[in-house]
Amino acid sequence: MKENVVNLYLNTSIQLVEQYIEEANKKFVPLNAFLKGFFKKHSKYGKRDRNNVSELVYAYFRVGNTFPKDKIEERITLGAFLCNSGSDNILYFLCENKLDSYVPKKEVKDRIKDAAKHFKDFKAKNFFPFDIELSDGLSKEEYFHSFLQKPSTFIRMWGNMRERVIHDLQKNEIAFEEVVSNENALRINSSKNLSDLDSWKKGYFEVQDLSSQQTAEFLHPKANDQWWDVCAASGGKSLLLLSKEKNIYIFASDVRKHILENYKERIKRTNFLNFETKIIDLADSESYKDSINKKFDGIICDAPCSGSGTWHRTPENLFFFTPEKLEYYCDLQNQIVKNTLEYIKPGKPFIYITCSVFKKENEGEMPAQSSSHQLINNFDKEADCMFIATA
Repeated sequence: MKENVVNLYLNTSIQLVEQYIEEANKKFVPLNAFLKGFFKKHSKYGKRDRNNVSELVYAYFRVGNTFPKDKIEERITLGAFLCNSGSDNILYFLCENKLDSYVPKKEVKDRIKDAAKHFKDFKAKNFFPFDIELSDGLSKEEYFHSFLQKPSTFIRMWGNMRERVIHDLQKNEIAFEEVVSNENALRINSSKNLSDLDSWKKGYFEVQDLSSQQTAEFLHPKANDQWWDVCAASGGKSLLLLSKEKNIYIFASDVRKHILENYKERIKRTNFLNFETKIIDLADSESYKDSINKKFDGIICDAPCSGSGTWHRTPENLFFFTPEKLEYYCDLQNQIVKNTLEYIKPGKPFIYITCSVFKKENEGEMPAQSSSHQLINNFDKEADCMFIATA
């Protein structure tokens, strides 16, 4: 790639980083949404341009707190250096133009080790400088490494539809890999829109992270059970329940009306109709009691949280993170758990889930009667990190 083209991409990414930080400091929006809005307004950027500029913008945020935030060009170059292992992409060409004797290293740990030779202000230990414990089984070093590899997209196929989904992917020339640990999961190696596929429209598969899929191992619904999906969002956990047993009733609640509309559409794609949705604020102990008049055979509490187990996909969240935000979520989780536990039948499962890596949101929020818990860490597979506990 010619040097002037690389510099054009770099200059555009610098401007976008500056603009995004200014806007996000006033009102936070996800980086992906910001970039999508920018490119929608500026149609002169083709697909390749959009991808290259986006890669550089994300490189700025992937380095966490290891480098001064005001040195934007150097920080983007550092991000490119730490994230790149190839020799035919915008990250490589930027490093080749900006650094002397640049040779990309395949291993993340080698790139981190070499970074200090090229960037004097780089301090790997500062990636996560907060006095906050991570959940057992995850180190800060491993957490840092997760930010420096591109996260993958995974799908979950309904068991009897596997061959049809694979045929549809092949017909549309969408590259994929099988996942050894999960026969119903595939890693998608394509940027094509999966929702255009017939197999998606017919409900034969769902886009769902590998770790989220793994939570199904803790779900054991029985025929004629009544389950409550607390903080149901767009229905990922409800769909996992249905993958185990379709002859059940699901009561789904959330505080957001628009996301429950998404829930309805997503569930109906599977031809399941025995469900009910309701807008409920479980943090407000006075407003929800009239909405619930039964006890359940199982409750899934996929609690609102920092989302830190998914920040390798949204690294801007670490950039704007403060310990006060963690305290907010912990208070919210505590209130929700306390208010929902009274609706579980004796001896029935209460499932607590977060997509956080912080011990305070995970082990620290487990119900007192929890019998087991696990950090589902698939960072090594370019997937998310989640926590699950059963009471």
